[in-house]
Amino acid sequence: MFEDLFLEEESKVENKVAVSKDRIAESENSSKVENQNDNDISVAGTQEKIEWVLSTLNNIKFKSPTITAEIRKYEKLREDLLAKPTSFSEEKLKDLIEKSDRIISIHNTKNQNEYKIQTKPELKKGILKYQFSKQDEIVNTSLHNSSDITNEQIESLRDTSYDGTLNNHGKHYQFANFINGNWVHDFYYTEGNIYAKLEQLERDFCRSSASNFLINDEIGTGTAGQYEKQKALLENVLPKAKSLDEIYISPNHEFVHKFELGQIEKDQYNHITKRTESIIIDYNLAERFKDFVGTLSSEAFAGSSAWEVRSFVDNETVTGSDKERNALVRERRKAAANDLFYKFVREELSEDIRNRFVKEFNRNYNNIHVPDYSKFPLFSRIHLHFKGQKLRLTEVQKAGIGRQTTKGVGLLAHEVGFGKTLSGILSMHEAMERGNAKRPIM
Repeated sequence: MFEDLFLEEESKVENKVAVSKDRIAESENSSKVENQNDNDISVAGTQEKIEWVLSTLNNIKFKSPTITAEIRKYEKLREDLLAKPTSFSEEKLKDLIEKSDRIISIHNTKNQNEYKIQTKPELKKGILKYQFSKQDEIVNTSLHNSSDITNEQIESLRDTSYDGTLNNHGKHYQFANFINGNWVHDFYYTEGNIYAKLEQLERDFCRSSASNFLINDEIGTGTAGQYEKQKALLENVLPKAKSLDEIYISPNHEFVHKFELGQIEKDQYNHITKRTESIIIDYNLAERFKDFVGTLSSEAFAGSSAWEVRSFVDNETVTGSDKERNALVRERRKAAANDLFYKFVREELSEDIRNRFVKEFNRNYNNIHVPDYSKFPLFSRIHLHFKGQKLRLTEVQKAGIGRQTTKGVGLLAHEVGFGKTLSGILSMHEAMERGNAKRPIM
């Protein structure tokens, strides 16, 4: 369109005035210089607009994939303008300037309308987002850290990922633990199933001496005595083993059904041949208890029966049209089964089986260690005051923040008034400050 107008104007001049060839040549040279200057100005102006666009887009707090793509696009344009400015035509430069102005205008308008900056909370119709501002000192949340945490521990946890991986184990070797090919921080290493980690410890370490070990056939840096260190660390947090008298478990429990006792020969009726035949079957503690129940007199069941107790062990549903009777049967068979199983384990089993029962129960159901999450340090920066007073986080709040910060997700299920909202906000803030989250959901 612009070329058409220029050509039309030029034809009018030719009709009115005769111009000499020398004058035309001089005019063309002058025009080239002017065009070159204009192009330089256009490139510089376009670069300035692109910088402005990038600044505007980068200042957006929550960037959508579209915004991120636009940022990459304009970064590429900035590089091309610096490296090969002559490849951009005047039309292309004008187009870039127009698009840049449009983006800047749109986001400036959004910023004006989208956020209402307030110093006091005041919700109004039509305003969806608020940005609160208050005059207060900004301080480190480390003010709320436990006094038991050393600076070395804090620095090592700064280098630790959500999954517990210690990113610089050479520097923080005193807090490093080798497990399944990875180096993990003490805090994460000593949580979860401790029995499983003790077993993994034995698999991980090919021990060459009492104070050394091999990892992938190479001695680890700064890891002399690593095996002993890790074993002591795990044993220190291993849950206290329950004795037989402290274990209460129903005979219908999965553990009882999976507690193997080898194989036995048992008579079983064959419905095809209509004969009783001897067969070899896998035997477990639940089956042995049912066999024991069959040897008892009716007085031993306290109003229930051997049939009801065996059906309870097999987790069979009580059926019938009388709901009150069904409830009564469920209660009495459960009480009788639990009482008889408690006596059966202590009086009918051999000492070896009892010891294995206790050991396997602790291994499977008394194996979890939960660390004190209130001891996990905070790294972000927040306002000093909250509701007119200096902010003081409770131990419950610090534990909630620590749990969510270490895991990345969590559910705060405290009672009303325990400060769940503040804990959630600080957890979210902490994750964003560390770069672990960009658009968290609370």
